[in-house]
This record gives sequence, C-alpha cells and structure tokens, in this order.
Amino acid sequence: MLFPSNQIGDFYQKLLSDDGIDIGQQSQTSRKGSYRHLVAPVSNLEHRTFKESNKTHIQLKFDLPSGSFATMLLRELMTTTVSRPEANRMRGALTGIQHEPI
Repeated sequence: MLFPSNQIGDFYQKLLSDDGIDIGQQSQTSRKGSYRHLVAPVSNLEHRTFKESNKTHIQLKFDLPSGSFATMLLRELMTTTVSRPEANRMRGALTGIQHEPI
C-alpha cells in the first residue's frame, strides 16, 4: 500500500509505528489495498415509480465502478435538507405522483 506523500501519510506511518508495525519490513506483495475515490460516477441510471398496496415505490437501476458502495448512493439520494411538505412537493413534481402530507 502506498501512503500519501503529505501530512496524512506521515500520520498513518506514525500511527502504525506507535502500534509496533514496521511497514518497511513487509514485502511490497504482502501489502494489499488501495484508496477509494471520494466521488464515483453513476452510469445507466434508470428509475420507475409504481403504486402497490396504497404505497408509492421507486425502483432504481444503476451501475457503479467496482469498489463503490450502492448503499452510499442510496443514502445520498434519500437524504433531505428540506421540510417534509417541500420534499413531497418536489417528489410529486419529479414523479407525477402527488403525496399526501403526513
């Protein structure tokens, strides 16, 4: 594993050293792993909405690069910083389905 050549890399090496781990003694092949991208591109995004048992459902289909987490994408899609009535209005505008206020 390659450490960044900045203060974070220095911190990682000190942290390992404090725990008695000497990276210099390990062969290059025994160190596995890599860093993940902070942001990953989403491709082939498709969605559909449907009603079932008086509930509105949204089905998503998408591709992410290897090593990316679909749960993180879903978390970001479901996070809202607006009030519930405003979120319902926005969802209705996107899907054509009017949501009843809770």
